[in-house]
Amino acid sequence: MPINLSSFRYINRISEWLVTLSIIFLVATIITLVSASYTIIFEDSNVSLFTRIGGITDTISAGIGFIIAIISLGWFYRATKNVRTLGAKEVSSPIMAVVWWFIPVFQLWKPYKVAQQICRASNPLINLINGTEWKSAQNSNLVKLWWVSGLVYVFMISGGLVLIIFSDAYYSELERGDYALTASNVYQLSSNSLRIISIPFQVVSAIFYILMVNQIATSQRLKSVS
Repeated sequence: MPINLSSFRYINRISEWLVTLSIIFLVATIITLVSASYTIIFEDSNVSLFTRIGGITDTISAGIGFIIAIISLGWFYRATKNVRTLGAKEVSSPIMAVVWWFIPVFQLWKPYKVAQQICRASNPLINLINGTEWKSAQNSNLVKLWWVSGLVYVFMISGGLVLIIFSDAYYSELERGDYALTASNVYQLSSNSLRIISIPFQVVSAIFYILMVNQIATSQRLKSVS
């Protein structure tokens, strides 16, 4: 199928950036997980060191995660525009592929649908004659695993933070009495426990995200020359 090269833009370069940053994010996140686990399991002189290390890697993860989020918006915009250039019809507009991420409630499933559309419409084995042939393709399990594991992480973090806030307030009240347990100790224990439970889902989601980005970039490159 002829392609208007003036409209089509390869996403290999931006995909490489996303993959590289995601790998750095994964390493920092795993170090945070190990540090949080150490501070709970052991009680020795190294705990404070691991706490500081975990704090540093946690900050690094947050910073890189923000950069990844910004670049990902550009990636979704370009990937969606590409499939439309390749002839796909009835797919999300590039603008809405970005906007859905910011609309409450809709952001829980609309970006997922956009990712599925991109993945299915980018399949080089599907010949887009009428433009809607991509609809007959099955949903990508890779996209499903990325989205589900990411949602589990978000819900666990959201619920966990609420519990930490309430427990922090509760022990702050106890601290005014004769109890030796301080709110700060409880907060640190709760925070580390939350990391240990939720971070594996974040790691899994990041891994599937890397695989998804690579797969779609490769598919669009192959489809553009077929």
